[in-house]
Amino acid sequence: MKKCASEPDSVFKIAEQCVEIFLNSIGDDSSTNDTLSDDEVHNLRVCTKKLRALLQVYRPCHSKKKVKFVEANIKALAKSYADQRDAHVQYETLCHAVSTFSQGHDDDMQSLLDYYQNEKQNTRSQGAPIAAQAGFDQILQTWQAKLKPVGKPDIKAGVDFAYTKARKLASEAQSLDQDEAFHSCRKWVKYYRYQLNLLAQEKSDEDEAYVTRLTTLGEYLGVLNDRCVLERSLGNLLDSRKAGGNAVDSNLENSGIQMQSWLAEEKLQYKAQCNELFDELFAHAHNPVKL
Repeated sequence: MKKCASEPDSVFKIAEQCVEIFLNSIGDDSSTNDTLSDDEVHNLRVCTKKLRALLQVYRPCHSKKKVKFVEANIKALAKSYADQRDAHVQYETLCHAVSTFSQGHDDDMQSLLDYYQNEKQNTRSQGAPIAAQAGFDQILQTWQAKLKPVGKPDIKAGVDFAYTKARKLASEAQSLDQDEAFHSCRKWVKYYRYQLNLLAQEKSDEDEAYVTRLTTLGEYLGVLNDRCVLERSLGNLLDSRKAGGNAVDSNLENSGIQMQSWLAEEKLQYKAQCNELFDELFAHAHNPVKL
């Protein structure tokens, strides 16, 4: 384990700022309110991803156990809102897909839209997510207790770790061509991008262009993931109806099958775009952006 310099922890301060910006955006009742809008849930999960990205720079000079302990608190907060977020993303992805698909087809997709709209509404009325203020307070307190006493994290080594991990997973995604491989790569591409946005103070024009392309890759991976999630959900829906011994609504079944086919074609296109950017962005053995 590499020894950290005993200087003020600037990375923790950035983490605090990320949390403060989010909490200010949802108002004064964040300490007790666990009912967030879909946009607020999205922003909360973005904030947790930024914290997890920052956490990676502690890896070179802190024990894996301590880093994982802090990360577990972050994951718990995000997971408590996962069902609401997933239901919203599936419905929005379906709406976009139906709009695009319907331009060249006469098929009625309304029964499918109605089902996912009901699922979205039902999900919001269920469960008890962690209140945002309490969740983030716990995360920051644990962060300080477990990591701050050791000193300043090694930013350069931490960012290079994230880049190397993303690069390795990109290569695996290209060779395996499996949905899960692209999903794993997406997570580390996101960490790496957030690190560059939050930690790289003064970027050259070349570095700015690189981050822009990295952002585009993240968007492609995100759209690909949304389609993968909806495709799996449709499969589970149709399988569960049949397994339950209930007659499957013919309109719902036909719509689901057709939508699965369209999503499979969309996935191929986005995978091809991601593969091109993998080759462009991960040509170097180490992080190419100056910190």
